[in-house]
Amino acid sequence: MKLLKILPLIACLGFVGCSNPPSSEEASAEKVETTTTETTTTQKETKSVAQEEYVSPLPDTAPTYKVATSGMQPPFTFRGDKGLLQGIDIDSMRKIGEEAGFKVQFYQEEWKNIFTSIEEGERNLAMSSISYSDARAKKYNLSHSYLFVPPAIVYRKTDAKHPTKLSDLNGLKIGALDGSIQIEDVKAGASNVTIVPAKTLYLAYTQLIRGESDVILGDMQELQYRGKEFADYNFGVTPYRTEEEPSAHFVVLMNKKDTELLEKVNTAIDKLKAEGEFKKIEEKWIGK
Repeated sequence: MKLLKILPLIACLGFVGCSNPPSSEEASAEKVETTTTETTTTQKETKSVAQEEYVSPLPDTAPTYKVATSGMQPPFTFRGDKGLLQGIDIDSMRKIGEEAGFKVQFYQEEWKNIFTSIEEGERNLAMSSISYSDARAKKYNLSHSYLFVPPAIVYRKTDAKHPTKLSDLNGLKIGALDGSIQIEDVKAGASNVTIVPAKTLYLAYTQLIRGESDVILGDMQELQYRGKEFADYNFGVTPYRTEEEPSAHFVVLMNKKDTELLEKVNTAIDKLKAEGEFKKIEEKWIGK
């Protein structure tokens, strides 16, 4: 067995992969949008509005919509070395806005507050690794899919059998993020499995290398992104859901009353998808 290489530990907590928020020192050093009003609401927005270097090509007369995002879910939405928000969702939302004729301003929110901010009208859109579900569709306006993000299996290519579906995992030790939906998936779709929970995908990969688990389950692009740190190991990744399943797709979320905005976003998504723009963005962050 290969010795585990000493790699920088990238801590990442949450239901899905996430990067650490900036330290208090970093946060205080960030340049954020300020305002002279002293109301509690404005103070809250000043703290959450994200610094950006990106400059929209749209004219100054274009409207600006507020976008809620967690900033804690690489490679979709997270902070880079400069403390700026980046990732697949960030790039995709900017493209959608440009196509639909509006600018976007990102606001970093805790996951639970993303949905509340849309309900209460504090934010116009939410783009933060949000999967389609019937329950969400009843409560919010959900856009057309901009990204296919299936749950997937990481396996050793040196193993005799390469799993492609959950029933192939019978009797195996399953690594997954603690509390993730994939744990529920495998409990329902396979038998006699042993769950090996991990707090981060980095730790899940190290467990696989040490032989403490046989496979890892997670969102495919996230597994691919984190797997770059373990490129010297012979791992394969395969999805276990198809594009026909709505829950394997990411969507933009809006308030139910914003039907005109929904139409604009859907028109932009359809055009950008047909032109292959979202695929280019995905390849930028994941690779081909």
